[in-house]
Amino acid sequence: MSKDKQGPTIAVIGKADSGKTTFIRAVCDAVSGTPGEHTDDEPTREIVEYKVQLADGLFMTLLDTPGFDGNLADSRDGTTEGILNELEQYIAVKGLGPITHTLFFLNTDDMTMSDFTVLPRKAFERVFQGSKVACITACWDRMESENEAPFSAEEVVDKEESLYASGRTGRSLLEYLEKDRGYDLRRFRSGLPNIEGEATSAAYTLPRDIMHELVGGQVSIQCHAGLLP
Repeated sequence: MSKDKQGPTIAVIGKADSGKTTFIRAVCDAVSGTPGEHTDDEPTREIVEYKVQLADGLFMTLLDTPGFDGNLADSRDGTTEGILNELEQYIAVKGLGPITHTLFFLNTDDMTMSDFTVLPRKAFERVFQGSKVACITACWDRMESENEAPFSAEEVVDKEESLYASGRTGRSLLEYLEKDRGYDLRRFRSGLPNIEGEATSAAYTLPRDIMHELVGGQVSIQCHAGLLP
């Protein structure tokens, strides 16, 4: 792909099992117009690059990454620092432009995070210099209140605040972004559409609509994916 065809380059990062791949595939389903089944995806073990063509002819690049502190192949470094270093190398090898947006996914069931120490911080600052960062909590369509009914919008806001509070403990990435870097982080709650293709609750937003709000542009044709060699 020529440089003049490159649009936004978006890195999708976060803990394992936080909904990164499911979100990306939902965006691709919206692009292709043929929604797939909403099944649990296998853990991402290497960087996967998705290309989505926008209406203006540019291609939006989505980079799916292994989950922080997840279990990778024997010789791979599954630490946060290792994954960020791998992403930095991938960008260089592929000749991609700078990361324009970073989507930081947080698990709605478990937002505990490992310490974001000096070396991961330095790697983050190298890879995401100048990037716009947004936090996304996913799988809200699976959440139920105590009476097994979907959460109301008010209940979701309360639960979201408690989740973010738990994620700021210690020296976490969330604490680093908000306190040390001073980001005014945009927050999104993501859920998948129901069988008719619409959100079942006003408490969350569909992946396609989150992407439109973040980067703009009308997605027009099916995306494709390629694995890191």
